[in-house]
Amino acid sequence: MKKIFTLFLALGFAGIVNAQSIPNGDFETWTDSVTCETWNFPMLGAFMGGSQGRSSDAHGGSYAMKISSTAGMLGSASAGSATIGTPGLLGGSTGGLPISGNPISFGGFYKYNSASSDVCNISIVLTKWNGTSIDTVGKGEFTANTTNTTYAPFLITLTGLVGTADTCNITMTSSKATAQAGSELIVDDLVLIGATITAGGGSSFIGSIDNSHLVNLYPNPSTGTLNVEKMINETAKLSIYNAEGRMVYSSDLVSNNEQINLSDLAKGSYIAVIQGKSERIMKNFVIM
Repeated sequence: MKKIFTLFLALGFAGIVNAQSIPNGDFETWTDSVTCETWNFPMLGAFMGGSQGRSSDAHGGSYAMKISSTAGMLGSASAGSATIGTPGLLGGSTGGLPISGNPISFGGFYKYNSASSDVCNISIVLTKWNGTSIDTVGKGEFTANTTNTTYAPFLITLTGLVGTADTCNITMTSSKATAQAGSELIVDDLVLIGATITAGGGSSFIGSIDNSHLVNLYPNPSTGTLNVEKMINETAKLSIYNAEGRMVYSSDLVSNNEQINLSDLAKGSYIAVIQGKSERIMKNFVIM
């Protein structure tokens, strides 16, 4: 099982993660090509359409999760879906894994082939049992509607939470609404920051250590010029992705203080990924 060693900075949060953040969130453990430890699939998926399985097109390690929208026995297409909760007959899920403490953010890497402008969805829901019913503590989602043939990062920052969650559910689908046959979502290296998940009799700690002094991007928001200040004494690779997951800028960071010109980029939200030898830094920023 590959070891995730990630430095996350997301909307003002900085932290080092050195854990298997979600049980089998790196998708390395499979019983066979369609049975993935921890992850569950719709019970009538083969009949109604949609498929899920192991992919060797991995971001890291040997395997990733591939989720596809396909036609079922009735002829119409249905979305593929994978969840750490209890799947419904046709999709969706309830429950999840026991959790202690509220996560701060959730992210990972994905590829997507969008058929006919289809939309994929990755969502997280935090809940708590109040003694008589289930309360929603918070939730977030990531969607993409364009084809992305190379791995891109996604980040969901969890804010405005109400209460403290005791259950975490993650669901990934190749089509959010009307499924289009041929849409395919590949996901790998999922990371959940700021909580402890207990599953299978053991605990997986997802912790964070404040290390915000290592990297600083400013000004944020930017009007087209971005300063990158790093305290990592090694050459690193800077990649910038737009909201659709497309890499729009790439360069090597040789010095510890560099200024880059992003005036050609459209206004909007971006993710900067700084890859060093032993850590990966991810940070959201905005161009105004």
